[in-house]
Amino acid sequence: MKKLLLLAIVLSVTSAPALAEQFTGYVSILEVWSNGNVAFSLTTSPAMSRCNNQFILNKSYDGTKNQLAVLLAAKRTNTPVAVYTDGPCIAAENYSAGNVYNWAQFLYAMD
Repeated sequence: MKKLLLLAIVLSVTSAPALAEQFTGYVSILEVWSNGNVAFSLTTSPAMSRCNNQFILNKSYDGTKNQLAVLLAAKRTNTPVAVYTDGPCIAAENYSAGNVYNWAQFLYAMD
């Protein structure tokens, strides 16, 4: 019985799906901050209601410049993007107080 219980626990932990969320839409707001962070919003349906309704690309994260290039091109060409995020809301880099944001772990242009 103990072996069966242990096996059930191991299988439930190792096979649990990631709780990533995908949001798709058009880039509606794109903020490039003087410290190098980038915040942006999407026109999503249904509306996103978590983490200040915005995403953050912190300047020290690998790929921030590449992700910014995708966002700029999508904004310019009115191309929808998909953004994946998981985990808790995070603060913007070098800002100890204030709003928290969805961490845009990865994104891509849909067309």
